[in-house]
This record gives sequence, structure tokens and C-alpha cells, in this order.
Amino acid sequence: MEQNNQVVLFQAHPPERKRRSTVLLVHGCCCCCCLHSAGGIAGSIWGSLRRNAPSPEMLTTPEAARQEDELRTAHRLAVKVYWLVFTITSFLSIVVTSLINREDAIVGAVLTLISMPALQLLASAVTLVWIHIKPPVRKRECLRRLGKISLYGFLGALIGSVGLVVTFFTIGR
Repeated sequence: MEQNNQVVLFQAHPPERKRRSTVLLVHGCCCCCCLHSAGGIAGSIWGSLRRNAPSPEMLTTPEAARQEDELRTAHRLAVKVYWLVFTITSFLSIVVTSLINREDAIVGAVLTLISMPALQLLASAVTLVWIHIKPPVRKRECLRRLGKISLYGFLGALIGSVGLVVTFFTIGR
């Protein structure tokens, strides 16, 4: 079989009316594509933190210590189950998408990064079901912590999406 070795030359012609612009980033390959995921994760981390816990010196009675222990247990349950489910779903997403596209294994990680807010929503839903199936002593506080994790995760993803759009339109030109 004979191959035809031809050289292909590309020539950029100057624009007719405007001056020539420079492409700074190639569309589809920049760091702004996952800002919504980074914002969602940052928001969920912020929602996982408990900032109003009393110091151990403030708990003078055994009843106050018991109540604080119940609150701490309820908050920790919501945080632990949420992040465990989120980690498992992220891992499974990477594995499944990598198995689907075996030629390029990095595609699985990229698709998982792009779909992080959906995985966070799934983790919140599974955690909600878990809390209703195996309720802690302070179920209301556990649900309140899950609500904060979900709300701050959503707000972080929303802020990241705004950053994504702004970055796309400013750098992508």
C-alpha cells in the first residue's frame, strides 16, 4: 500500500476590518470549567463546620454535658454520612465513566468533576433517607445540619457557576 506524503500548510490571513486578536486559552481546556464543583465542595465543607459549640468549661452540669453530647453526635452523623456517600458516589462515577471510555481514562475524572453538584445532591438525598431510617436522638438537629450542608453546597456551586460564566466570557474572547 502506498502512502501519499503531502505537506499541509495553514496560512492565517489578516482580518478585513478589525485588528488581529490573540487566543489566550483554548475553549474546553481551562480551569474555569470546574468552578461550580469547587464552589459546591467549598460550600459543603463550610456547612459541615459547627461554629456555635460551647466550650467544655461551659458545661457545668451532667445534663448540659449529655445534651451537648447528643447535639455533637447528631451533627457528626449528618456530616459523616453525607461525606461518606459523596465519596462513594464520586469514586463509582469515576470508575463507571472510565470503564465506558477505556481509550482515555482521564475522561472519567473530568466528567466526575463536571457533575460534582449532581453528586452532592445525590449525597444529600441519600443522607436524608439514612437519617429517616436510622434517626439519632436529636433528629431535628441532624436534619438541620444536613440542610446547612446542602444549602451552602448549592450556594457555593451557584457562586462558582457565576465565576465560570464570567471567566468564560472574559478569558474566552
